[in-house]
Amino acid sequence: MILDKKVLASVIIFLISGFTNYFIQYHNLEILHKNFPEKTRYSKSIITQDDWSYISPIQNYLQENEWKENSFGNASYFKRSPGYSWFIGIFIGLDKKITPHNIQKLIGAQIILQALIPVFIFLIFIQINISLITAIIASLIWGILPTFNGFTNYILTESITPFFLTLFIYLAIGKQKWKIYLSAITLGYLIIVKPIFIPFIFSYLFFIKNFNIKTVSLCILISILPFSIWKIRCYNIDQQSINLHPIYHPQNQNVYRLPHKEIFELVKLYQPNGKNYHEWVAKMEKNAQQNLDIEWLEALSIFPENILYSIGEKNIKKSLYNYHESLKEISFYAQKGNYSPKEISVVKDFKNYQMKIISSYPFTSFLISPGKVAKEMIIHSNLNLYIFQHQYRNQFWMETLRFLSLSIHVLLFILPIIGLLFWKQNLNFIPFLIPIFIIFIYFIFIQRALEERYTYPFLAYLYIQSIFILIKFNFLKKST
Repeated sequence: MILDKKVLASVIIFLISGFTNYFIQYHNLEILHKNFPEKTRYSKSIITQDDWSYISPIQNYLQENEWKENSFGNASYFKRSPGYSWFIGIFIGLDKKITPHNIQKLIGAQIILQALIPVFIFLIFIQINISLITAIIASLIWGILPTFNGFTNYILTESITPFFLTLFIYLAIGKQKWKIYLSAITLGYLIIVKPIFIPFIFSYLFFIKNFNIKTVSLCILISILPFSIWKIRCYNIDQQSINLHPIYHPQNQNVYRLPHKEIFELVKLYQPNGKNYHEWVAKMEKNAQQNLDIEWLEALSIFPENILYSIGEKNIKKSLYNYHESLKEISFYAQKGNYSPKEISVVKDFKNYQMKIISSYPFTSFLISPGKVAKEMIIHSNLNLYIFQHQYRNQFWMETLRFLSLSIHVLLFILPIIGLLFWKQNLNFIPFLIPIFIIFIYFIFIQRALEERYTYPFLAYLYIQSIFILIKFNFLKKST
């Protein structure tokens, strides 16, 4: 009878979550396409700067038997790890190209996966002996709140990674050996979709007491094997070690070359806002492509007065002039697979500027700037869809939803930290909290320039952990 209740509850959660998400996504796409048709692909998905980098490799492979993006150079063969493109390939395989029909199937599958997340949240709650009613209500809240369903209509990894991470957690906390092996397969796929999930390999070290060392070692091997094979392929193509996210390469015929990286590293020391920097680079690139003289007011706008003073405006101008001129030479040197002398000079200059700013403003570089990143990462509503940001902005119900979503989102980052105080009663989830902590440290102190979607895959775990903590404080009921 209890099993029947679980199955019935799972179906109800799936249907309510699925229909709610479908309605929100459909309505958002309808309004967006009506107002800005150029921002949708066949009125079926929302276009981003990144989606074609996931579509083109699988499309080229199906048409020409070659896995690469539609760009020049070795980086086109490995800029994106292939996991999400494989998923896309399931739906475009017969057509061998993106069409309105197979995009609709792809988005439909992503809606199904999104609707399954609260189902697995429910099953996890049941597995840790949370009462049936509490588990159902908590899972439905996740399923219907739009703050947790923002990327379903996008062709981005974030449209599937939340599901696979939740599935991984569900399988990993199971006591059966077959589940732990399936969790390793799931994690292996997650990593080859997005390498940021690599730290979850360390989760298996906590399961040695439940399984033997041989089983845990095999799980680690299974989870890292697909990405290891991919990295070997990358090395064979480029004849050098490739980092986890190889966006910079000397054969790139765009701004994503080492000067871009080093200027960005300087900017992130005091202004960890990727949007502002990328807009600045786009203006510099456009100016250079039109063979215009550098506009100094615009060129210096990314550097505050104190930074200019510390480095020296004359030094910055010299380096920016070389950068501006190097942008005109990208195509020539990219075809040779080299960096130009001007680019090498710019890279050297900005590495020196980074050291100077770190020594002059260590507090800003290592505390204030990361603090700004943490603030941007945590304090927002996660309501990214057009209808929430524009169409219904300032309406009472919308602002109420925004405040509710903001409050929940902030709590999701606070409550799991409190969970460390209950680590002995929290052994099911500690193995996953530590990898997420490592990833967030990386986001805050190293990557810095974040987008909302980067933390989105981890919200399901943070939600589960937060419900657990609320039960510990007797805000919610736990029973068997």
